[in-house]
Amino acid sequence: MTDTTNLSSEQLSLLGQALLSVQRLENSLYQSIRALCKQNSSSDVQAIKDLTAEQFLKGTIVELQPIIQRLHDVFGESLPLSSTELNEFLYKRNLVSLSFWQATTTSIKGSEKLANPTLFLQELLAQCDLWLAKVES
Repeated sequence: MTDTTNLSSEQLSLLGQALLSVQRLENSLYQSIRALCKQNSSSDVQAIKDLTAEQFLKGTIVELQPIIQRLHDVFGESLPLSSTELNEFLYKRNLVSLSFWQATTTSIKGSEKLANPTLFLQELLAQCDLWLAKVES
């Protein structure tokens, strides 16, 4: 098999770690926000409460903005992450899980390029650890 990724073994290892960290954080967010929704009888959160783990926070930031806004409006400071942190997480999750190859190895006009993929992944891992600590506290 020909390696067309142009990623170093360190970057591939970090990418695997980042994917697992993102999934772990997403699961913890799901559990935490679902618990908040169960405590609230508002019709605003019913649709969120009914989502499965596979449906929760799936999509682009633009697609998820109404849900994030609704969560912020209903729960405010009770949310484990601020709207800004949640948007940052979703953006980076999507980049790592959906477009990392494009952002590191291709030259597609108008696509985002990561100047330093290794640093991006290292920082994402550190951020996920911090966010996970907030969610689980």
